[in-house]
Amino acid sequence: MACITPTTPLLRTSVPTPTFTTITPVPFTTPECVYSDWTNWTSCTVTCGAGTQTRARNIIAGFCTGSLLETDVCQMEPCPCVFTQAIYISTFQKLPPANSKY
Repeated sequence: MACITPTTPLLRTSVPTPTFTTITPVPFTTPECVYSDWTNWTSCTVTCGAGTQTRARNIIAGFCTGSLLETDVCQMEPCPCVFTQAIYISTFQKLPPANSKY
């Protein structure tokens, strides 16, 4: 059996030697806490008497521990007294006086 000899020499490629760069770590600092502005207060949850209203904000950057929601009491006009004849009867188990406004 005969060997086949190439007529052109084999090309040898060299693998480049990797170069390494030393990187000095930069200390990471947490950005200061930054919040958005508060939203406007919501409408009161009631139309008369005591209710609540809320407002909110978002975290824009950093590590924040403050509240994102605030709730406050809102005091509307006093509720009208609604005392019908049916309520009077169910409360006192009798008809209201004859001269009453029921």
